[in-house]
Amino acid sequence: MPIIKQHRIYRQDLQNNPNVIYIFGDNLTLLVFLLNVPQVIVLAITLAILKIE
Repeated sequence: MPIIKQHRIYRQDLQNNPNVIYIFGDNLTLLVFLLNVPQVIVLAITLAILKIE
C-alpha cells in the first residue's frame, strides 16, 4: 500500500476515496499519549497493521 502525504484532507477526499486509509496527526498524538511511547514506534505499529491488511 503506497503512503501519500497530503497537506490538507477534506471531507470530499474521504468520500471520493473510500478504500484509502487516512491517518491524521492528532490520532498519532493521542496514541503516543495513551501508550506513553515515542511517536516513531506508534507510526511503525500503524504501518505494520496497514501492511497486514
